[in-house]
Amino acid sequence: MPRPTAAGTAGRRAPVQPARSRARTAAGSRRRAPTAAPQAARKTARQAARRRAPDRRAVLRSRRRRRLLPLAGACLLLIVGLVTGRCHGGTDPTAGLRAAADPSAAPSVPSAPPGRPAGHPAAMSTPDLTGRLAARLDAYLAREVGHPVRLSVAVTDHASGATAVYHPGLAFQTASVVKLDVLATLLLRAQDAHRRLSATEHDLAAQMITVSDNDATTRLWDMVGGARQIAAVNRRCGLTRTVPDPTGWGLTRTTAADQARLVDVLVGGAGPIGTAGVALARELLGGVADEQSWGVSAAALPGEVTLLKNGWDRRDSDGDRWIVNSVGSIRSATGPLTLVVLSDGHPDRDAGIAVVEHVAKLTREQLDARSRAKPRRWADPRWSGGRWRPDATRYSASVAR
Repeated sequence: MPRPTAAGTAGRRAPVQPARSRARTAAGSRRRAPTAAPQAARKTARQAARRRAPDRRAVLRSRRRRRLLPLAGACLLLIVGLVTGRCHGGTDPTAGLRAAADPSAAPSVPSAPPGRPAGHPAAMSTPDLTGRLAARLDAYLAREVGHPVRLSVAVTDHASGATAVYHPGLAFQTASVVKLDVLATLLLRAQDAHRRLSATEHDLAAQMITVSDNDATTRLWDMVGGARQIAAVNRRCGLTRTVPDPTGWGLTRTTAADQARLVDVLVGGAGPIGTAGVALARELLGGVADEQSWGVSAAALPGEVTLLKNGWDRRDSDGDRWIVNSVGSIRSATGPLTLVVLSDGHPDRDAGIAVVEHVAKLTREQLDARSRAKPRRWADPRWSGGRWRPDATRYSASVAR
């Protein structure tokens, strides 16, 4: 069959679509044409919803935090309880936890005054001992001392934890007890430089403490940096009310509680001074010349050893009345006892020494009366027969003489 030619094809008429079909096609076109806009709107809405929806990882982190909050609260409660129990000084290790859970159940113990470290004697006085000591010393000063005296006492029994301060607000000139501040500064200065004391430093320190040599003290005062450096070391050791005087080391002012803290740092190791420095301090304070070994040593029982430093001076500004101070630590087989007596207003040195020693004995009596009701729980095995037997390596053997 012959193929149709182009002309023949062109001459043919296109088939005619029925009218109903044409109407359906037109209607379908009209229905499908507007569908692009709603699809775009739905897409935009989905994107906006995704943006508003929280991030899954953030949700998981938030849930984890909510689960950890009760655990963190329990840990905090445990820490507060342990700290509270230690500050109350009780023998029951759960007392602090009970106090943290129920403040009304906590023992009635004075809180630490602002600015005082936790180990400061004035920050944790034992109420019953403080009251008995105050009553006894008030009676003694009123009835038996024939001249007006200012007096302050600080005592800590490290075996039982009992501590008391009599007239904590009074400040006194140190006289020669400031030499303990100089010794602490010297030891820390060498310790910070990671070196031993030189032979000169060691000899000057020995003269300053054992025979209370003033010239040696002046040389060391200048060598360590004077009042400014000593004040910095005092703060580092936890002393809050000791003020070195740049015009003269003997005019430094202090309190009984501060001096008790310094004794604990030097011979008790309760501070920044290392083992070697503490060993040397014990050696020097235990070797004070016999004629200067009065004072708090009067409170020592037979067989006990006293490490001490005394200070005395006549004050022109107080009508030539005398300052008499004694600070130290009594070491026994049952544990150490820190005792500080500061006083002024005495007519002469001997009268001052008599008052200080009697006050030291009265303080020990009150402390022992309390200890009989509450037995000691601690003993230092290095004390034997009233003699200090330190570790095998002694500081004096490692220091250049």
